[in-house]
Amino acid sequence: MKIYAIVGQTLSGKTTLVKDLVTSTGIEQVTTYTNRPMRDGEINGKDYHFVSTKELENPQYFGHRYFYTKYREEPFIYAMKKEDLIPIQEKIVITDPQGLRAIKDEFGSLVTSVYINASEDLIRQRAKERGDSIDEVNRRLSVDRDLFVSAPYFADIVLDADSQDMLQYMCNEIKGER
Repeated sequence: MKIYAIVGQTLSGKTTLVKDLVTSTGIEQVTTYTNRPMRDGEINGKDYHFVSTKELENPQYFGHRYFYTKYREEPFIYAMKKEDLIPIQEKIVITDPQGLRAIKDEFGSLVTSVYINASEDLIRQRAKERGDSIDEVNRRLSVDRDLFVSAPYFADIVLDADSQDMLQYMCNEIKGER
Protein backbone atom coordinates (compact mmCIF):
# COMPACT_ATOMS: atom_id res chain seq x y z
CA MET A 1 0.00 0.00 0.00
CA LYS A 2 1.06 3.58 -0.62
CA ILE A 3 0.69 7.00 0.91
CA TYR A 4 0.62 9.72 -1.74
CA ALA A 5 1.84 12.99 -0.25
CA ILE A 6 0.81 15.97 -2.39
CA VAL A 7 2.93 19.10 -2.00
CA GLY A 8 2.88 22.43 -3.80
CA GLN A 9 2.85 26.14 -3.26
CA THR A 10 -0.25 28.05 -2.29
CA LEU A 11 -2.90 27.92 -5.04
CA SER A 12 -0.98 25.30 -7.05
CA GLY A 13 -4.04 23.05 -7.29
CA LYS A 14 -3.38 20.53 -4.50
CA THR A 15 -6.89 20.55 -3.07
CA THR A 16 -8.59 20.36 -6.47
CA LEU A 17 -6.37 17.47 -7.56
CA VAL A 18 -6.96 15.53 -4.34
CA LYS A 19 -10.74 16.05 -4.46
CA ASP A 20 -10.77 14.84 -8.07
CA LEU A 21 -8.60 11.81 -7.21
CA VAL A 22 -10.83 10.86 -4.29
CA THR A 23 -13.85 11.01 -6.61
CA SER A 24 -12.15 9.22 -9.52
CA THR A 25 -10.29 6.47 -7.66
CA GLY A 26 -11.95 6.13 -4.26
CA ILE A 27 -8.58 6.65 -2.56
CA GLU A 28 -8.95 7.76 1.06
CA GLN A 29 -7.91 11.32 1.85
CA VAL A 30 -6.19 11.91 5.16
CA THR A 31 -7.41 15.10 6.79
CA THR A 32 -4.76 16.98 8.74
CA TYR A 33 -5.17 19.07 11.89
CA THR A 34 -4.81 22.79 12.52
CA ASN A 35 -5.44 25.39 15.18
CA ARG A 36 -6.24 28.13 12.68
CA PRO A 37 -9.80 29.39 12.30
CA MET A 38 -12.01 27.93 9.59
CA ARG A 39 -12.26 29.91 6.39
CA ASP A 40 -15.59 30.52 4.69
CA GLY A 41 -16.75 27.34 3.00
CA GLU A 42 -14.44 24.99 4.92
CA ILE A 43 -15.92 22.02 6.73
CA ASN A 44 -14.50 20.65 9.98
CA GLY A 45 -13.32 17.09 9.44
CA LYS A 46 -13.25 17.45 5.67
CA ASP A 47 -10.88 20.32 4.87
CA TYR A 48 -9.04 20.08 8.20
CA HIS A 49 -9.75 18.94 11.71
CA PHE A 50 -9.92 22.27 13.54
CA VAL A 51 -8.55 21.76 17.04
CA SER A 52 -7.06 23.85 19.83
CA THR A 53 -3.38 24.66 20.22
CA LYS A 54 -3.42 22.66 23.45
CA GLU A 55 -4.80 19.62 21.61
CA LEU A 56 -1.93 19.79 19.09
CA GLU A 57 0.56 19.50 21.98
CA ASN A 58 -0.50 15.87 22.54
CA PRO A 59 2.18 13.33 21.52
CA GLN A 60 -0.21 11.60 19.10
CA TYR A 61 0.42 14.46 16.63
CA PHE A 62 3.58 14.61 14.52
CA GLY A 63 5.07 16.64 11.69
CA HIS A 64 4.16 19.98 13.27
CA ARG A 65 4.52 22.95 10.95
CA TYR A 66 4.34 26.50 12.30
CA PHE A 67 3.18 29.46 10.23
CA TYR A 68 3.49 32.99 11.52
CA THR A 69 1.52 35.95 10.23
CA LYS A 70 1.92 39.62 10.90
CA TYR A 71 -1.63 39.72 12.26
CA ARG A 72 -1.16 37.19 15.04
CA GLU A 73 1.35 36.67 17.84
CA GLU A 74 1.01 32.88 18.03
CA PRO A 75 1.60 30.69 14.97
CA PHE A 76 -0.94 28.65 13.11
CA ILE A 77 0.01 25.01 13.55
CA TYR A 78 -0.60 22.14 11.17
CA ALA A 79 0.03 18.51 12.12
CA MET A 80 -0.93 14.91 11.43
CA LYS A 81 -1.80 11.83 13.45
CA LYS A 82 0.27 8.73 12.72
CA GLU A 83 -2.78 6.50 13.11
CA ASP A 84 -4.55 8.39 10.29
CA LEU A 85 -1.73 7.58 7.87
CA ILE A 86 -1.18 3.89 8.60
CA PRO A 87 -1.51 2.52 5.08
CA ILE A 88 -3.90 -0.40 5.42
CA GLN A 89 -5.16 0.88 2.09
CA GLU A 90 -3.84 3.55 -0.26
CA LYS A 91 -4.16 7.06 1.12
CA ILE A 92 -3.55 10.59 -0.04
CA VAL A 93 -2.59 13.62 2.05
CA ILE A 94 -1.89 17.27 1.30
CA THR A 95 1.16 18.59 3.10
CA ASP A 96 4.23 20.79 2.65
CA PRO A 97 7.93 19.84 2.39
CA GLN A 98 8.31 19.77 6.19
CA GLY A 99 5.27 17.54 6.59
CA LEU A 100 6.50 15.33 3.76
CA ARG A 101 9.83 14.90 5.54
CA ALA A 102 8.00 13.83 8.71
CA ILE A 103 5.81 11.38 6.77
CA LYS A 104 8.83 9.89 4.98
CA ASP A 105 10.71 9.59 8.28
CA GLU A 106 7.75 7.70 9.73
CA PHE A 107 6.68 5.56 6.76
CA GLY A 108 9.74 5.45 4.44
CA SER A 109 9.30 3.68 1.13
CA LEU A 110 5.51 3.52 1.52
CA VAL A 111 5.40 7.24 0.63
CA THR A 112 5.23 8.58 -2.92
CA SER A 113 5.77 12.32 -3.01
CA VAL A 114 3.99 14.36 -5.67
CA TYR A 115 4.97 17.97 -6.28
CA ILE A 116 2.66 20.29 -8.23
CA ASN A 117 4.79 22.89 -9.95
CA ALA A 118 2.95 26.18 -10.54
CA SER A 119 4.38 29.45 -11.83
CA GLU A 120 3.95 32.58 -9.75
CA ASP A 121 1.96 34.10 -12.63
CA LEU A 122 -0.52 31.21 -12.50
CA ILE A 123 -0.73 31.46 -8.70
CA ARG A 124 -1.43 35.20 -8.86
CA GLN A 125 -4.06 34.63 -11.55
CA ARG A 126 -5.81 32.02 -9.40
CA ALA A 127 -5.60 34.29 -6.35
CA LYS A 128 -7.22 37.12 -8.29
CA GLU A 129 -10.02 34.80 -9.50
CA ARG A 130 -10.57 33.60 -5.92
CA GLY A 131 -10.60 37.16 -4.57
CA ASP A 132 -7.58 36.72 -2.30
CA SER A 133 -5.68 39.73 -0.99
CA ILE A 134 -2.69 40.39 -3.25
CA ASP A 135 -0.62 41.36 -0.18
CA GLU A 136 -1.37 38.03 1.47
CA VAL A 137 -0.61 36.12 -1.74
CA ASN A 138 2.71 37.94 -2.10
CA ARG A 139 3.56 37.15 1.53
CA ARG A 140 2.74 33.47 1.04
CA LEU A 141 4.72 33.33 -2.20
CA SER A 142 7.70 34.87 -0.44
CA VAL A 143 7.58 32.16 2.23
CA ASP A 144 6.94 29.43 -0.35
CA ARG A 145 9.96 30.39 -2.51
CA ASP A 146 12.40 29.17 0.14
CA LEU A 147 10.24 26.27 1.28
CA PHE A 148 9.76 24.80 -2.21
CA VAL A 149 13.05 25.68 -3.92
CA SER A 150 14.25 22.06 -3.93
CA ALA A 151 10.81 20.43 -4.31
CA PRO A 152 11.23 19.44 -7.97
CA TYR A 153 14.40 17.55 -7.00
CA PHE A 154 13.09 15.58 -4.02
CA ALA A 155 9.67 14.62 -5.39
CA ASP A 156 9.03 11.18 -6.80
CA ILE A 157 6.54 12.69 -9.27
CA VAL A 158 6.49 16.28 -10.58
CA LEU A 159 3.28 17.54 -12.16
CA ASP A 160 2.81 20.79 -14.07
CA ALA A 161 -0.12 22.82 -12.69
CA ASP A 162 -0.87 24.07 -16.21
CA SER A 163 -1.31 20.54 -17.51
CA GLN A 164 -4.71 19.06 -18.21
CA ASP A 165 -3.19 15.59 -17.73
CA MET A 166 -2.48 15.90 -13.98
CA LEU A 167 -5.59 14.04 -12.91
CA GLN A 168 -5.26 11.30 -15.54
CA TYR A 169 -1.58 10.78 -14.73
CA MET A 170 -2.29 10.40 -11.01
CA CYS A 171 -5.32 8.15 -11.61
CA ASN A 172 -3.07 5.87 -13.67
CA GLU A 173 -0.40 5.98 -10.97
CA ILE A 174 -2.86 5.07 -8.21
CA LYS A 175 -4.47 2.33 -10.27
CA GLY A 176 -1.03 0.93 -11.16
CA GLU A 177 -1.44 1.61 -14.88
CA ARG A 178 1.54 3.90 -15.33
